[in-house]
Amino acid sequence: MLFSVFLFTALSGAISNSETIKSTDSTSNRIINTITLKGNKVTRDHIITREIPFKVGDTLSGDVITKKLSSAQQNIRNTALFNFVDVERKDIDSNRTDIYITVTERWYIWPLPIFEIEERNFNTWLDSKNLDRATYGFDLLHDNFLGRRQAFSVKFRTGYTHLFGIAYRIPYLDKKQKHGIGFSIGFSQNHELAYATVNNGLRFYKDPDVFVKKEFSARLNYSYRQKIYNNHYFEVRYYSGEIQDTVLILGENYPYYSNNTSKMSFMSLNYLFRRDRRDYKYYPLKGYYFDFEITKYGLGLLKNEALDVTTLYSTFKKYWKLSNHFYAAASLKGKLSGTSHQPYSVMRALGYNTYVRGYEYYVMDGYNFGLIKAGFTYEIVKPKTYKLPLIKLEQFNKFYYAVYARVFTDFGYADNHANNEVNNLSNTYLFGTGAGLDIITYYDGVLRIEYSFNRLGQSGFFLHLTAPI
Repeated sequence: MLFSVFLFTALSGAISNSETIKSTDSTSNRIINTITLKGNKVTRDHIITREIPFKVGDTLSGDVITKKLSSAQQNIRNTALFNFVDVERKDIDSNRTDIYITVTERWYIWPLPIFEIEERNFNTWLDSKNLDRATYGFDLLHDNFLGRRQAFSVKFRTGYTHLFGIAYRIPYLDKKQKHGIGFSIGFSQNHELAYATVNNGLRFYKDPDVFVKKEFSARLNYSYRQKIYNNHYFEVRYYSGEIQDTVLILGENYPYYSNNTSKMSFMSLNYLFRRDRRDYKYYPLKGYYFDFEITKYGLGLLKNEALDVTTLYSTFKKYWKLSNHFYAAASLKGKLSGTSHQPYSVMRALGYNTYVRGYEYYVMDGYNFGLIKAGFTYEIVKPKTYKLPLIKLEQFNKFYYAVYARVFTDFGYADNHANNEVNNLSNTYLFGTGAGLDIITYYDGVLRIEYSFNRLGQSGFFLHLTAPI
């Protein structure tokens, strides 16, 4: 979530993602008599019932009903459409059960002023405090257009990055709610770009008078949701870019574009499979997650399309509840793309969105990489909810927070055979460990404060705005 939104919401109060399930358990078989939805003033009923793993008329034992109600609650919460999801089961006689699901909807339309620092993470900006890399503008977001979970956004930026983009997603086209489509178009230009990695850090070229990089991209995607937990995504993308000739000279041995020219166009094809069984995807404590992604850059359909790279990504995450307050989690993430020559823009490995904790200030490019994360979590403050009497809108009138303490360990490795003599953290086993404090709040907001140690003997405080694993 955008840092500016997080600050606003954290100061305004927070809305809970905690819910309750009320039931009277029984091992006898029961028929689901009715499913009643309450509170969805904007969201259509079928968007909610799509997340429920049973239907009216099903015959289930009482224990199975309880388990499926918990799954329904988690599924509805993970749509990110609601602040609260309360599920109640009422046995009306010895054979029939009524289900009541009450939701509190979020605010779906966000005209947001944006102020962003264009760094790999917040910690790198704290190190430099360079406001020249500030981007500002506005976003217009609608997360539940027509009450059908359709997403529409318009983005405008100026400052460090000049950008205009529009995107629209329809998750369900058919009555069975399995097929969806989406598209996006964007244009951006910058006075500065990173053209190489030297001494494990990005090296930049800047020209305040002209734009050194211009990019246009268009995407068209199709999604197929198999049952509830399995999702398939297919995307075709067109990209066209131009960089200043000076960049090619500066990066002579490490070119930004693979054909060593200032202009480049290519098409790519992407497939992503995702299975998500986490209890709460923004800060999970139980369940698991798996994805597999393959991308082919360069399809040979455009004239002078010199790019020809295939990458494979995969992630597996597992979460356990050990006791009433203790939890454990571990993850494995990796990338494979061979060892043939690749342009600099494709060789991202560790230090961007994926990093070894304790190495936030460094970049490790690579053709391939692996990353293992593990940690233990202690629940200091269970989710607490308070009503704010001065705020009338139900989308904002509850305050929520939870606090967790963690210890963690990360291992990583980036395989890079290009220019590795000036980047000694590539082709080296990386190790980081430390402890942290997490505050969970308002519209899926996460604030992590960590103190980490790395293999270089360095240590320090780091801030992050996403879940640790």
